[in-house]
Amino acid sequence: MIASTIGLANGVGWAFLDFSTPYLDYLCAQTEEVIRNYPDADGIFMDIAFQLRSILENLIQVQQ
Repeated sequence: MIASTIGLANGVGWAFLDFSTPYLDYLCAQTEEVIRNYPDADGIFMDIAFQLRSILENLIQVQQ
């Protein structure tokens, strides 16, 4: 999983995960599991689930 961490110098802090990696498949699978297991739920709250600009070199090359 690719993540960039914003926080203290020792790497502790918020992690922003890149959706252009297999992390998106992982997030979708977890969401589907919650929906299956809790069909009467009113909704799902996803904290810190948003995409920042990707800095992965292979993605930048594909986009050019």
